[in-house]
Amino acid sequence: MPVPVFLVEYVLRLWSSVESDSFRAPGGSASGARLRYFVSFHAVIDLLAILPFFLMTFGVFGSADMRFLRAIPLLRVLKLTRYSPALGALLDVIQRETEALLAAFVVLLLMLVFSASGIFLLQGDMQPETFGSIRSSMWWSIVTLTTVGYGDVTPVGGGVRMLAIFEALAGQLYLTLLVARLVGMYGASADKS
Repeated sequence: MPVPVFLVEYVLRLWSSVESDSFRAPGGSASGARLRYFVSFHAVIDLLAILPFFLMTFGVFGSADMRFLRAIPLLRVLKLTRYSPALGALLDVIQRETEALLAAFVVLLLMLVFSASGIFLLQGDMQPETFGSIRSSMWWSIVTLTTVGYGDVTPVGGGVRMLAIFEALAGQLYLTLLVARLVGMYGASADKS
């Protein structure tokens, strides 16, 4: 949809949101209803979808190359949750389990730091161009933990390869448990509805 047409539609939906029971509070003002609509999930996605057009048109970033902003309208795909009960249920599970997912992410970051530190200590002197610092060792560590294993960076030596095998297995186990928890929560959510 062309941006001007989409902008007109967005403004009309914002203006008429006072008529919707989901945004109007009993005895509340019209501006309060419009504000509640403006910060709603779908309205924010719509705004993010048209914002790059105006940022690029009015040259907010000067002469910087901002072509990556053209990908932001793809966020409109997230609005499909309105039409798909399964996607809506998945988003509900993720929202309900945000604390558990954040804790899992923190554990993953700790695993990443410990792994990168270990490979740095064991391989930093042997391969300084690849494992010369903990920060540069993190590439290998995240690739190994997530079981992608590009093979562009490989440790040398039997003991270090055993560490790599252990790390790859730990990453697989961790991601499997995380996905199993999400699937279990999704199944419990589907059973309740």
